[in-house]
Amino acid sequence: MTHDEALAICTPEGDRFLRDHLCESPDRLLLALHGKVDPILLRATAEQIRCRGKLQAKQPRYAEVGALVELSVLEQSTPQEVADYRTSLMCGKSLCDCTGGLGVDTLALATVFEKVTFCEIDEARAILFGHNAQLFERTNIEVHHGDSMVFLKNHSEKFDWLFIDPARRNGSGKRFISLEECLPDVIGEAKLLREKASNIAIKISPAFDISMIYKQFEDCSRIVVISLDGEVREIMITVESGVNVQPIRAVILGNQTTIVEDDGEGSLAICANQPAWLFEPDPAIIKAGLIDSLGRKFNLTRWSRNGIFLCGSEPIMEFPGRQFEVNTILPWQRKEIGKYLKKEAITSAAIIRRDFPLKPEEIRAQYKLSESDSRFLIFTADSRDSRVVIDCKKWYQ
Repeated sequence: MTHDEALAICTPEGDRFLRDHLCESPDRLLLALHGKVDPILLRATAEQIRCRGKLQAKQPRYAEVGALVELSVLEQSTPQEVADYRTSLMCGKSLCDCTGGLGVDTLALATVFEKVTFCEIDEARAILFGHNAQLFERTNIEVHHGDSMVFLKNHSEKFDWLFIDPARRNGSGKRFISLEECLPDVIGEAKLLREKASNIAIKISPAFDISMIYKQFEDCSRIVVISLDGEVREIMITVESGVNVQPIRAVILGNQTTIVEDDGEGSLAICANQPAWLFEPDPAIIKAGLIDSLGRKFNLTRWSRNGIFLCGSEPIMEFPGRQFEVNTILPWQRKEIGKYLKKEAITSAAIIRRDFPLKPEEIRAQYKLSESDSRFLIFTADSRDSRVVIDCKKWYQ
């Protein structure tokens, strides 16, 4: 969206025009009113109509107040549950959100800070957020359009917190993982950031190698891996004044919030016999390297030293992840597995592959298996690094 389009849709006239045509097809609207209505307002209205369905699904709070958004920013925006959780880690008098975007984080953080500054380098997005902040009746937010690093250099006061979500895509859509390639460059601007705030929170890619964090941020105080709906959404790191290094934390958001921290007690024992139940930890647990800590919390053992599965004798209602009741464990032999599937009349199964050479689609094609929601075949390696196939059923709490 352009600067002029954002200005047009944020006026009372733009609001009325959008409301009058909200239920129409955007493409038909563009054709029907071409040459009859200001083309700038027409284009802006069409984009808002296109956004409405996705807005309701992705940001229902924004949809409730009739917020105005840009489609590309909406698709990359922080889930509301993640933004709300962030407020439990940060609070104070003043905060600067250096990478405003849609403003979901800004609005959430404005509930726990006295004053929040929203910085956004794209002028249209800054205009839209200023409009939306009024809809949410947030009077403690100041909107600033421009490069946040330039803003910080010229800002005389020190913030309690800075929040930064570096952009991981360039203009052509290429995705970056390295922090030095993202914008702003939090590595190159480290001195400035530490001068302008007592505490810093940085959101980084779920694909980032956690072992690199302490190398790039020697004063990192906290690492939090956050998942929602079975997917790691972000890794958040903080540099906090006067705070010692905290145990790495995995946070699983959903119907209830589960938090697992590193207990520092080392490796779990390996399961000695065929387990009755197999447990696959939530991706946040796996990413944070907390499988052993989780296993001790529920008195479980490990299936193998390098694998991700845990073993137990019964299902666990509050376990964060998937649970499988084990039927049979078979050594990997192509023909023998085929005979077993035929004997058991298994024609459909979900495929899980861990530490195994064949891809799920290759396995499915070889044995002509359709999908299943309950029957699972796990292709993996055991504690002796021998390849095995585990026939099991998923347990639904």
